[in-house]
Amino acid sequence: MSIIKVSNLHKRFDKAHVLKGLNFELNKGRWLSIVGKSGSGKTTLLNILSLLDNASEGEYFLDGINVTHLSEADKQRIRREKIGLIFQQFHLIPYLSVLENVMLAQYYHSSIEENDAKKILDKVGLLDRLEHLPSELSGGQQQRLCIARSLINNPNILLADEPTGNLDEENGEIVLDIFKKLRSEGKTIILITHNPDLAKNGDEIITIKDGLIVNE
Repeated sequence: MSIIKVSNLHKRFDKAHVLKGLNFELNKGRWLSIVGKSGSGKTTLLNILSLLDNASEGEYFLDGINVTHLSEADKQRIRREKIGLIFQQFHLIPYLSVLENVMLAQYYHSSIEENDAKKILDKVGLLDRLEHLPSELSGGQQQRLCIARSLINNPNILLADEPTGNLDEENGEIVLDIFKKLRSEGKTIILITHNPDLAKNGDEIITIKDGLIVNE
């Protein structure tokens, strides 16, 4: 059963036609890699899939719900319940500890459970860094903290935009292993990347060129 389905999806910004009628489906528990050059429309698509932006035309079904014309309040609720977001830029709160950054994310999901936050941090290998500030972490550790933050609401779907883009090879492999483990646990993953070797870890690959899905 498809957990993500887009039909004839378009996105326009003034005179710029960024997405031009995309169609695809993704089944639950699968990993989809989205590749393409800068400016191809990848991040615009991810913003629509994460309910941070709206399509100009077409339909988007998320976990069986047509979210295309829902109110912003309903979209926000669904995003909090079903989606975890991971960005290339970490967007961590610099004056909060590792544990506090995750617990702040819990707060926005109407739950504050320190033990749950610790379990998630243990999952990404940061249990020994609970009281550290983000500035005291390596880039790889900061990205793992972002992954922990995205998992705190136990989402079905993880959307990641270049999650290894700022990391060296060793830390990129650590993050990759976490994604592989999450897929094995049944998470649905959509990952944007410029890295063809990273993309190959997906069950499916979509290449976007000039706002269209192409076969390469």
